[in-house]
Amino acid sequence: LDPLFGSTGAEDFVMDGNDRRNRRLHRLAMECYVEALTLSPLSAEAIYKLGLTHLDLGDPTESVRWLDLVPRILGPNQRTDQFRVHFVADSHYRLARIDLMRGRPGLAARHARRALEVNAGFRPASDMLERLSAIRSLAGGQGQGVCPVCAMPTSLEPSIQCPACETPHHSE
Repeated sequence: LDPLFGSTGAEDFVMDGNDRRNRRLHRLAMECYVEALTLSPLSAEAIYKLGLTHLDLGDPTESVRWLDLVPRILGPNQRTDQFRVHFVADSHYRLARIDLMRGRPGLAARHARRALEVNAGFRPASDMLERLSAIRSLAGGQGQGVCPVCAMPTSLEPSIQCPACETPHHSE
């Protein structure tokens, strides 16, 4: 195994972390994942599981920090098995859920689309896009327009610069 992406020792710590996380011992699970990262600094599974564990603990900011790394580490050439594909697709989906929670449907849609680019059959992401499409249809029917770039509801008066498409037209 490649020492940056996974070693036997790191895999053992990840498995121990998974066991602790399954038993809702989140702090102990995080210690295992961090230990795995000391052995294999680019262990996508350890990074992914750290992101999920922070989400379990109600810390979306820290979760984003970790989940955002997974697609960067596992670029298209490193997605060699179904597990790595799942880590990337699910990371994008979790980031989309966090964006929705933070009131950023345009960014959520972008992450959901990225999840589907990685795994076209990833049902949670396609379901999310369907729900977002329905919401946009309702918003468009109430006198608001929809941005052609990022599909967020737009305001008649520019109010903020959109982080998704960098146009100054979205209401908060």
